[in-house]
Amino acid sequence: NVGGSVPIMGAAITSILIYMSILLGRGLPPAHSRLLLGVGAVVTILFAEIAGFGLAAAFGVPLTDLSLMIVFIVVGVGVDDAIVLVGFLRAEDPSMPVEARVPAALGRAGSAIFLTSFTNLLAFLVASLVDFPGVRWFCICAGLVVFVLFILTTTLFTALLVFDERRAVAARWDCCACCGGPCTSPWCKV
Repeated sequence: NVGGSVPIMGAAITSILIYMSILLGRGLPPAHSRLLLGVGAVVTILFAEIAGFGLAAAFGVPLTDLSLMIVFIVVGVGVDDAIVLVGFLRAEDPSMPVEARVPAALGRAGSAIFLTSFTNLLAFLVASLVDFPGVRWFCICAGLVVFVLFILTTTLFTALLVFDERRAVAARWDCCACCGGPCTSPWCKV
């Protein structure tokens, strides 16, 4: 029964996403937090699922109860990609400008993200050759969603990472970017 498992799946995915947001950020002060970047990763994953399922529907691939498991797979792959990319960004020299650090981090993390996505895609496409229609449809749909996730991670999430890194360099707060930063008010000099 899929309907009864939806709340449990929602709680599991929410806990994974909270864990990712904690892992991405460095906590307090708010300038070092990456909560909004975690939200950006969630949005990237949701867009990938929507676009992947849309492509599957456009290709005439029916969705089954088994297709619901794709959500877990994509959340896992998407969270892993986000954590790997942010981890490689942290390893870059902080004295370099953001415009140089992010491409360098993507260049190093891109091979890991590509390898993960490509092997998942290849595994799903090979598994789609099975004679059981439900499994075939699941694998085709999962392959499409993983492919779209790779594209969105290397484009949309990377752009969000640039914005967030610029915010962090300017010492702006995470959830309120108009706050924080170096004080330029005359009151600071008193």
